[in-house]
Amino acid sequence: MNYSERHKQAEEKIWELLDMVRGDVPINDYYFILLLFTVYNDKSHGNAFLSEFIDIDDSDLHEELYENLIFDSDLEQVVDIFNEIIKKIPPYKLRFILEGVIEIPFNEKVFDSIFLKIINAQGKFGGNYFQPEEISQLVMSISGINNPDFENNPVVYNPFAGLGSYGTLMPKKSSYYGQELNLLTFAIGWLRIWRYKKYKSHFFEIDNSITNWLFEATYDSGNFDLIVSTPPFNLKVNSNDESSRRVSVENFLIKNGLKSLNEGGKLICVIPVGFLFKSGKDGELRKSLIETGVLEAVIQLPSNLFKNTGIPVCVLVLKQSYESKG
Repeated sequence: MNYSERHKQAEEKIWELLDMVRGDVPINDYYFILLLFTVYNDKSHGNAFLSEFIDIDDSDLHEELYENLIFDSDLEQVVDIFNEIIKKIPPYKLRFILEGVIEIPFNEKVFDSIFLKIINAQGKFGGNYFQPEEISQLVMSISGINNPDFENNPVVYNPFAGLGSYGTLMPKKSSYYGQELNLLTFAIGWLRIWRYKKYKSHFFEIDNSITNWLFEATYDSGNFDLIVSTPPFNLKVNSNDESSRRVSVENFLIKNGLKSLNEGGKLICVIPVGFLFKSGKDGELRKSLIETGVLEAVIQLPSNLFKNTGIPVCVLVLKQSYESKG
């Protein structure tokens, strides 16, 4: 059996385990399986517990599993979120799943396949927080962060981080600050970043990017060298000025982003094309971006790239300068 066949067989067996809990766990919560396979295939943890779980009473199985999963304090917050899902699984089914974790080969490719299969199984709204990999890669390519001549230890901010797509593509030399408000989305994103072995140098947290915007790095000195974001489409937020008017999330992101960048830093965001044609506050902001020389590029992308919406989007690239800041 070649590599491709082994990968397909592993994917099918994991999906059979998930089929077994249909009725106990909704499809949009199937991501718990990625936690179990990821943790128990991590060399820093090992699977000693898995060889002993067969002797644990049904009444203690969930609690023993939970205690074993939080071996690392960094994991506790994520495990707490997934544990609410795992507790819904009857002990006898959970035993079958843990046996599968022992027997089924698991690697990054299998992780990605199961991750995407769960999204697709949810239908039109399965990808609410998922950005196609091609868009994330395009943004990172535009940023130049992986180029040898980029800042030695770049500090990156990712508000409205979703499933951590940008975080998975960051070079290890960077300091990454990501914020995501939705608990399950945060937990899945954290797992994706951990799968890429970047969780020790990246700060991916449950937080509200609107009320708790980071104007400077928490664990690094100064502002940010790069801000990347795909904010929720068609969202209105409270403005930062003294007026009570609400503004578009794009307006909020751009104004706050420019205040948070170092000299020469870039803000790159994926936003609806409609922002380019709105009047009012957004129109005034676009005029200011052009007049101050902050605007570097606008790249319109093909329609229907996102699973859950047909809204046409573009990539907006802004570069901070001393004259324009503030």
